[in-house]
Amino acid sequence: MSDKIQRTTFGVMTSHVISSSSLFPALWLIVGLIGKSILISENLINETLANSIYYAIMLLFFYFGTKYSLYYINKKVAVSFPKESGQQSIILFISLVILVNFGLFYFEQSLNTLRNIFSLLLVYMFITLTKKFFNSLEETGYLECTFIGQISVILANLSILTLFVIPAGFVATFAPKEYMLEYFIFMEPTLFIIMLIIYWKTDIFKKLSLLSFFYQHDEPKPIKKASVILAITLPVNSILFYVLIYINYL
Repeated sequence: MSDKIQRTTFGVMTSHVISSSSLFPALWLIVGLIGKSILISENLINETLANSIYYAIMLLFFYFGTKYSLYYINKKVAVSFPKESGQQSIILFISLVILVNFGLFYFEQSLNTLRNIFSLLLVYMFITLTKKFFNSLEETGYLECTFIGQISVILANLSILTLFVIPAGFVATFAPKEYMLEYFIFMEPTLFIIMLIIYWKTDIFKKLSLLSFFYQHDEPKPIKKASVILAITLPVNSILFYVLIYINYL
């Protein structure tokens, strides 16, 4: 588990659909359209045959894209809930295919038989490959925060990081105006990095390490820790921000 990236079900779903639909298909979308227009304009083949070849190769490129996405997930991603990830990926992919076809139909005001056949074959291929892969995976033993819990974890992490951004702003407040540009280019990032190193390396702040969306069965949910962190950091951040604004308006 430690050598793989932890992603939520939503993260796995969006990553798989985007990876499957980009790179290989996007490459052929550009090259294929140019090649098809050249073949048709030069009267080398008729339009129906050119479109058939175009969609056939596009289907092949989607196959490569889907296989590559699944290969990457298998090697790099720890999937906590394989079946849910597969099901949601399929639902999202089908929804996008329907949306694209509806948009094209709306603008063209006519049905494209070849494109409809291609879309059906594409959906079938994606469902078959995705379902087979995710059904072969075992659950990692980690649990995943609910949607509300994930939002709480994100807010807690942002609140922790803000603790180091606001104090850095105090230095900018007292920096000479003629050196303000140099400060923002060099001093601000340097100070921020130093403060992060102190944050990670100091034992006092060990328990305030950035939270994850995941937890094991015998561990408390991160949402509890996120609530405590927010209860501590939000008032501190509010006071620091107010003081910073007050100083700037003196």
